[in-house]
Amino acid sequence: MIKNFCVLIFLSLWVHGLYAQKLTTSSNKAKKLYEEASQHLTYGQYYEAELKLDKALKADPDFCEAYLLLGDLHSDLNENESAIKYYLRSIKINPDLYPPVYFFLGKLQIGLGDYKNAEMSFKQYISYEDIESYTRSVSERNILNCQFAQQALLDP
Repeated sequence: MIKNFCVLIFLSLWVHGLYAQKLTTSSNKAKKLYEEASQHLTYGQYYEAELKLDKALKADPDFCEAYLLLGDLHSDLNENESAIKYYLRSIKINPDLYPPVYFFLGKLQIGLGDYKNAEMSFKQYISYEDIESYTRSVSERNILNCQFAQQALLDP
């Protein structure tokens, strides 16, 4: 029993270490806060997660994944303008880190009637080769919808 418990702890720490290595920050404090924020989000504790992510960003202001997670958090809360702000900040730091952010960004921008920027976001998303075929076709359709909406607004 104790042996199994020790093996479980070792594997958990090993997986935890591998996961932490994939993050773009070199700050151990930022990584720890990010992981704590992820746990809070698992339990729907948005306020606590946001506090941890804010602290992580104080430890490393260029921590892309923290901005992405804040974007997701605000998107979940239907705070779309805030979500867009965080997604754009992540893109500014590292535009190719997580291509699906362009898809999420485009959907949020359409929801706010920002068809020009939504079109650009979807075009950027489909410029990546290794994306899901479903989200590629949704993006292509949304590009056409954005173009139509922009034209309709100019000439109702």
